[in-house]
Amino acid sequence: MAESSYLKKKRDRYYYQRRVPKDVRGHDLFLKLPEVIEISLHTSDPAEARLRAAEQNLAFERRLADARGHPKPPVNSASNTTTSQKQNRLPLPITPDWIEWVASEHYLFLTAPITSAYEYAGFDHEDSDERLLDTESFELASLMSKEDDLKKRKVRAVRKVALSHLQSEKRLSSPLERDKLSRVKPHPIEQEQEYRDLCQALMDAELDAIQSVRKLYSEGKASKELDQHHLNVTKKPTASKLITLSELAQHYLATSPDVTEEWQRRVNRIVEVCTSLGMPTDVSKIKKTHVRDVIDQLQHAPRNWSQKYPGKTIAEAIELGKMESAATLSPNTIRDGYIAALKTVFSFAEERELIESNPAQNLKIDKARNDGRGTGFDPNELSKLFRLPLFCGCQDDETPLIPGNHLIRDHRFWAPLIGLFTGARTTEIAQLKLDEVVLDDGLQHFIIQASEGGSLKTSAATRRIPMHAKLVELGLKSYVTELKQVGEHRLFPLWQKPKGKGYPDASSQRFFRRSIIPLITTRTKPRPNFHSFRNTMKDEMVRVGMPPAHQDVILGHESPGMTRIYHKSRNLADLAESFSRIEYPHVDFSEIVARG
Repeated sequence: MAESSYLKKKRDRYYYQRRVPKDVRGHDLFLKLPEVIEISLHTSDPAEARLRAAEQNLAFERRLADARGHPKPPVNSASNTTTSQKQNRLPLPITPDWIEWVASEHYLFLTAPITSAYEYAGFDHEDSDERLLDTESFELASLMSKEDDLKKRKVRAVRKVALSHLQSEKRLSSPLERDKLSRVKPHPIEQEQEYRDLCQALMDAELDAIQSVRKLYSEGKASKELDQHHLNVTKKPTASKLITLSELAQHYLATSPDVTEEWQRRVNRIVEVCTSLGMPTDVSKIKKTHVRDVIDQLQHAPRNWSQKYPGKTIAEAIELGKMESAATLSPNTIRDGYIAALKTVFSFAEERELIESNPAQNLKIDKARNDGRGTGFDPNELSKLFRLPLFCGCQDDETPLIPGNHLIRDHRFWAPLIGLFTGARTTEIAQLKLDEVVLDDGLQHFIIQASEGGSLKTSAATRRIPMHAKLVELGLKSYVTELKQVGEHRLFPLWQKPKGKGYPDASSQRFFRRSIIPLITTRTKPRPNFHSFRNTMKDEMVRVGMPPAHQDVILGHESPGMTRIYHKSRNLADLAESFSRIEYPHVDFSEIVARG
C-alpha cells in the first residue's frame, strides 16, 4: 500500500497534513482552520499511520463535500457497526504512564509545526514566508493566547484537548456528545481525579511548549532539553488493569448478543475449567504456557465429565477418571468445545488492547482433525465481491470500498482471485516469490514450495498449479513484470506477516473478514472467510468432474499409499487439461477492471 501524500513524519511521529482548497477557505466549516491542516496521528508505526490518515482523509473529504454542496462520500456500512461496538468497549484505565505519554505527545504536536515552519523559512522556498505566516497566525497565536490561563492553572484551557484524548484513546465509559454545543455540559469523567491529573500534565506540556517557542524566536533554536525530555517518552504505555478471565468473558458475552446459548455455555465452561486448572486470575498475566498447560490437562479429562461426576471440578474429575481408566476427551472436542471459546474471548481482549496478544492463538492440539466443516462461497456472493470498488475502481489506496477511478494493484486485488483460481492456502499465496510465478513457458503455472523464509502445511503441499486463463486476462503478467522491474522478490511485498503471527492475521486479512465479508453475505453459520476460496475451488472441481487424483495434487492433499507417489509426479500438462474445465459459469466477472 503506497503511503498517502498527506502523511508526514516528524520526530518519529506521523501527522496528517493537508492544504485547504482556496474555494472553501471562507466557508464556515473551514473559517477557523489554518490553510494547512496538520493533525497528529499519535503513532510511529507506518501501517497504523496509514489507517489513521485514511480516517482523517475521509472526514476531510466529507467536510469538503459539505462546503461545496456535493453529496457526502459514502460511509461503509461496516463503519456503523464498528461505531456501535466501540460504544460497548470496556474503557481503558487512565494510568500515570499514559498521562505522561499524552502530555509529551501534546507538547510535540504543539511545537512540531511551529519549529518546522520556522526552520523552513530559513531556506529560499517560494512558499516559506506564507507557511510561516500561516503558522504564526494560527498555531503560535493560539498557544500564546492561553499562557495566562495556563499559569493560573485554569483547567478550561485544556479541557477540549483532554476530552479529545480520552475519547480517541478509549478511556471514556460513555462517549462524548456528537453535538459540540452539547459538550459544554460536564462529562462524568471530569469529576474524577485521573481527569484532573491529565489536565495538570497537559497544562505543564503547553507551558513547556511556550518556553521552547520563546527560545526558538529569541535564540534561533528550540530548547533541546525540553525536546529531549518529551522525546524520551517514546513508547506508548500498555494499558494495565486487573481484569479477571471471568469478568472478561462476561463483558464479551454482554457485547455479543447474537451468540447462541450453546456458545455461551462453552464460554462459561472454559472459564470454570481454566480457574480449576490453575490459570492466573489476571488476564494480562496469562501466557501461552498457561493455555498449553490447560490443553495438556484436558487431554486427561474424562468424556462427559460434568455428567459422570456431578458437583466435581474438572481437576477432581481428572483424578477420578485416571483411577477408573475412563475414556478421555477427543482432540477435536478439546479444540472446538473448549479452546475455541477461550481463543475468541482472548481475541476480544486483544482487539480492545486489554492484552498485547492472544495467548491461545496458534497452539496446535495433537491429532485434532480438520473435519472439512469450512464453507465455500456461492456464485451470488462471488458476483457481489467482484462488483466492489476494490475490483472495479475505488477512490484511492486508502479507501478501497469507495467508488472511484483508482485501481488497486496489490495483494488486496490479486490474492482473492488467485485463491479462487488455484485453491491454494492463504499462507501459500502470501509467501509466493516472483520466480515461483512461471509465465514465460508454454504451460504457465505457480510453484508452491517451502522456499527461504516460507513454510508449508504438509509435504504434499509442494506442487505445481496450472495458471488459469482468467488471471492472465486480468493482467497478472503485467503486475509481475512491474515488480521485477523495481527489484522486488515477493509477489506480494506489502503483505507482511505480523510479529508472532501468520499471514492470515495480517491487517489486509482482518479487513477482508471484517469489512468485505459483511458486504457480500449475511451468513454466519458457517461464516465465509478467505479460506472459503479454497473450498469453492474444491466444489468447482467436483462439479466439472475433475479426477480425484488431480484434485489432490492441485490442492496439496495427501493421497493414500502408492497413489501418493504417483500423484506427485503427475504431468503438468495433464493437470492443465483438467484445470481448463474450471470456469465458475454462474459468477459475474464482467465488472472487474483488468490491471494490465
